[in-house]
Amino acid sequence: MIKSFRHLGVSFCRNRIQLASILHGKTPSLGALGESGASVDLSQAGIHLTGKHAQVQTLVKDLSTLIERNKIRCDVISFALPREPVFVDILPIDASLEGPTLKEHMRWELSQFFPGVGVQDFVVDAVPVADKKAKQARSFIVGVRRGMIEFLQSVAAQLKLSIRFVDIDHFSAEKTLRLNYPETLAETTLLLGVRHGGIDASLLVGGELADYRFVGGEFPHAVPAAAATYMGYLRDQGMSLPRKIIFCGLILPPDIINKTQAETGIATEVCNPFRKLSITGQVYQSYLKEGSRFAAAVGLALRTE
Repeated sequence: MIKSFRHLGVSFCRNRIQLASILHGKTPSLGALGESGASVDLSQAGIHLTGKHAQVQTLVKDLSTLIERNKIRCDVISFALPREPVFVDILPIDASLEGPTLKEHMRWELSQFFPGVGVQDFVVDAVPVADKKAKQARSFIVGVRRGMIEFLQSVAAQLKLSIRFVDIDHFSAEKTLRLNYPETLAETTLLLGVRHGGIDASLLVGGELADYRFVGGEFPHAVPAAAATYMGYLRDQGMSLPRKIIFCGLILPPDIINKTQAETGIATEVCNPFRKLSITGQVYQSYLKEGSRFAAAVGLALRTE
């Protein structure tokens, strides 16, 4: 018998906090959603945070209030970080590198981007990415400062919750996509995460990450041009082209979505992170109606490993 548990995903979108509680049993179901203003701006303050920072108490208060207000029950908690205070990129590698050797090489790469900052100050993860049409081997690398990890561990401890994962918001949203859009497991899909300052663009081939880039631009008017720029990059690299574009993150006006489709020539829609989820708790209809900003929190809470 599968032991059920409640996993709380926490994300930060446009200086607001999003919570999603997923009940894991025979099948996952949505137990609760919550949202409020954030007193801690992780996008700006993230690089300065530590486990003993005064902002620990601030975030604990924000989360405690939000959890109590929405009567959220949870057993474990995970956090989806915005991209601004972390290092995330896809870099070319020697195809023979893997495992510890690959991570060591990625630590060296990281030191080139942050000269004078010890790589021991970062938690680094590196995963090879594959696209049969790509011209060379590449690896996806993420570097998160240890101080930020310790900060979140302190927050979880004060909430009396076990921390399960720390992830990047855009890549948490990919989990939402795989569950709610199972057709993406057999197709090539472009996931565009909309934030102030630009878009996160990740190419999923058969549901697996094949490429990632951040493309800058002002919200919301530059979004179509940013998407077209990324499509041009894929063509120049001879990579797989998507059959569908799916937006998540900040809510876009309908005309911007239509313009993106016109400029890229690709069918475009907005992510519904609840499309295939049963709902077992009381959830505000306004959250369900415009839920793309919850994609990261939902995807994170869906994770079991």
